[in-house]
Order: sequence, then C-alpha cells, then structure tokens
Amino acid sequence: MAIEWHERETRSFTPKASILTKGVVSFNSSARKDHKLDSFDFVKLGALVENNVNRKIVFKFLSKDEPGCYRVKHSKNGVIVVAKDFLTRYGIEFAGTAQFDLVHDAKEKLLSIQLDHGKIIARLPGKGKKAAKLSAESAESVELTV
Repeated sequence: MAIEWHERETRSFTPKASILTKGVVSFNSSARKDHKLDSFDFVKLGALVENNVNRKIVFKFLSKDEPGCYRVKHSKNGVIVVAKDFLTRYGIEFAGTAQFDLVHDAKEKLLSIQLDHGKIIARLPGKGKKAAKLSAESAESVELTV
C-alpha cells in the first residue's frame, strides 16, 4: 500500500493585487512593504491595451493629490483603493475576487497587473467554490474598451 502525502499550501509572500467584485483593488502586505506603499496617499490608475492583448492596469502611487487620483486607504494587511468607476469604465469584472502578481517598473516608478494572468481566489455565491485559472469566459469579461 502506497501512502500519498499531502503537502499543505503555504502563504505566498509575493507582492500581489486583487480586484474584488465590489470595485476595490487591494494590495497585500508584501506589496505594501516591498514597494513602500505606506508612504503614499494617492494613486493614479491607467489602462494599457495593445490590440486587445496584453491588457494591464497600471498604478502610479503619489504623495500628493492630483486631478483624477484615488485616495489610498492603509491597513495592517495592505492597502486598498476604491476604484469602482474605473473598473466599470473599462468593463473589468470577474466571477469573484481575482488575484494578480504585481509587476514593478523601477524606471517609470509604476506597478502593474496583467489582466490575462490572474486567478479567481474567491467566487461569488452560486459560481463554484474552487479557485481556478481565469477561464476564457472570464478573460473575455475583462476586455478593456477605450
């Protein structure tokens, strides 16, 4: 008889951003620490679309308020940005909370997430309970329109 050993999933300490169905973008504590997000009170959001491929959301964190900026809310677990109007404007929605690895552009001082490379980590009721890679259906729902 062969024993199959279970390996418990460990927490990731990789900087990540999540998009919640309520229109909130959250950054985990690793993102907060690694990118010193505590020193910023505002963020500018941008959408990058290259022929409907390589769809990204770009974040520029700022110390001072500028026109069109969003206020950053700090917590012990990370930072959040209420950006429902931005997400609605670009048609970004998922079947649940979607999580993405953060990409840091040190030269431009920007953070970004690639919308095609995320996973659903918490689904809405009735949408299934297991986390899954973004399906083609979910990927279509994040088509950015400019």
